[in-house]
Formats: sequence, structure tokens, C-alpha cells
Amino acid sequence: MLPNEREIEEYWEVGYWVAPPLFDADEIDKAREAVLAVHSGREPEGGYPFMPPLNADKPRAVKTLMYAWYFNDVIRKMVTDPRITAIAASLMGVDRVRLWQDQVIVKPGLADGEPDPENNVGFHQDYSYWQDSSTTNMITANIVLQDTTEANGAMRVLMGSHRFGLLEAASHFFDPDLDRVRADYATERGSGAGERALEVLGGQVTFHHSLLVHGSGPNRSPEPRLTLAPAYFPDGARIRLDDHPESPHRVLMHAPVPGSEITGKYFPLVYDGSRAGQSD
Repeated sequence: MLPNEREIEEYWEVGYWVAPPLFDADEIDKAREAVLAVHSGREPEGGYPFMPPLNADKPRAVKTLMYAWYFNDVIRKMVTDPRITAIAASLMGVDRVRLWQDQVIVKPGLADGEPDPENNVGFHQDYSYWQDSSTTNMITANIVLQDTTEANGAMRVLMGSHRFGLLEAASHFFDPDLDRVRADYATERGSGAGERALEVLGGQVTFHHSLLVHGSGPNRSPEPRLTLAPAYFPDGARIRLDDHPESPHRVLMHAPVPGSEITGKYFPLVYDGSRAGQSD
């Protein structure tokens, strides 16, 4: 189901859009198995091709892994699914979409009820890590793999914060102090952005702009909260090699020429409006 014109306008106004359920229970079960498998500690054949999972040795901390799509068939099928990529194209207002990356996130359940700051995802803007791209018109799809509420650490957004531009206090994914980072944003841009928790059902997908400030609190349930978060960008975006932190994306392009288009096997075309759902 594609967003209508009014919903696209709302996306650009508040910085996110919540889709109805796109995946059924069987698809979600398979995706959960895949997410747990890539975080199990059993490396794929040949090892992790780019980087190992982060925080694998911290049982209560949020764990993340990028580029699981490259070696896991279930995850690759889900992040390239036209049900998602067509929506990404519609919200970005483009005809052709490429995959930027994926991120496989496990937020362990704090069964003992004791708080742990490392169980948070700090407030951040995705684009602060993606400045190698020439465009901020990029989008992340959070594929929710269980019913998600504030109790198990639903994503929290600062509505409309994408319209602030790239903020100085933007790279805080692993900063567990949500209150301090929240205060930093208020100091930098004022407290006008309302905060909201996106409580959704398993199988729903939330889409957010690369400049939207977002994070999440602790998972106070006994079960892990699992999320698959692919990100997309318009075909034709170019590489920036300005003075900003180097990212894995630049490395994957193998010493690119400044201004060259971001293409190749690590950035596959996943949606083409003239041949919807096909990929290269």
C-alpha cells in the first residue's frame, strides 16, 4: 500500500510515516530467526565480510550489525522487497532507489527490571553517519519484528526535527544518556519539536527521513526487541569526500573519485518505477 498525496505531505512535515502491516506472521518469524542467527556469535562462512556485530560481548547492551543482507538470504529478500522499496521511492519522490545499507538491531530484554543505559539507542540523525552521500533525501525503513510499545523500547522521534538540517549534536547512536542528548538538541535548535513514541504492530514498517532525530529507551520486557532497518537513497546520488568522518560506504566504493555516482554491487538498484520490484 503506497502512501497517498496527503500522507506524503505529512512525511515531509513531521519526518516519518508509519505504514500498515506489510509482512505476515510467517515472514516475521523467518526474519526473527535470521536476525537472531546473525547475532548468535556463529560467523557466516568466510567470516563477516565487512565488520562484526557491535556489543556482542555485552549481554544487556543494544547490538547492531550492518550489511547482513550481503550474506543472509532471508534478510536480503526482505530489504529488497518491493513492498518496502516502492514506499521508499514514493516518500522520497523519486523513480529509482538504491540500497544504502541495512542494520540488524537486537535490544535485549531486561528481565530483572533493572535499568541499563546501554540498552538505550541514543538520539541521533542517520545522515550524521552518512555524509559521504551528496543528498540528505535518504530514508530508513524500520521493519518491526514484534509488537512494539514503550515497554519494550519503541523508537522515539522528535517530530519535524529533519527540518533543522544537520545538527552538531547528531552522532549519538551509542550515547545512552537520552536526557542529556535531548537537552543538547533543545539548546541547539529550541524545544519546538514534539517527542513521540512510535508504537506499532509486528509486520508494520516505519519510514523516517535521514535528518530526523530519533532514538529509543530501554526494553523492560523479558524478550528481545528485534528490528531490521534498511536504508535507501535515490539513484544518481554522488560521493562526497569533504572533511567529514569516513564511513564504511566510502570504503566499499574502493577509493572513489569525488563526485562519482554511488553504484556497484554494494549499492544495488532495488526499485525502478518503470519495472517495479526488479533489481540489478
